[in-house]
Amino acid sequence: MPTQPSPEDGTDLAAITAQAIRALLPESGPITASAASALASLLRVAISLQRPPESTDEALLEVERRAHLMHGLPPRTPEEWAWAESRFSAEALAEFRRWAASGRYGATEGEAPAV
Repeated sequence: MPTQPSPEDGTDLAAITAQAIRALLPESGPITASAASALASLLRVAISLQRPPESTDEALLEVERRAHLMHGLPPRTPEEWAWAESRFSAEALAEFRRWAASGRYGATEGEAPAV
């Protein structure tokens, strides 16, 4: 299981950026021109390092597949099974295979890969 992002290990971009901003800002009084310039550069770099959001098509596919599962419909293709295996626990996958083995909703046991 992945660990939580942390500014200490350099994986939480938001926390690192916030720490750097606090270091650039004076405790009181106006910000200097050089600190403002450094702050603007820091924000440009932080924004450029962000992960791009999922495409709309990928997000919609995720919603569609989760909706099928929510309604008791097991994955139907090897691609859908691979997707499910990348997101769900062994217990959940066993339940999906049970659904497929039941033959309900047009699923057949042959569509569920063996563990």
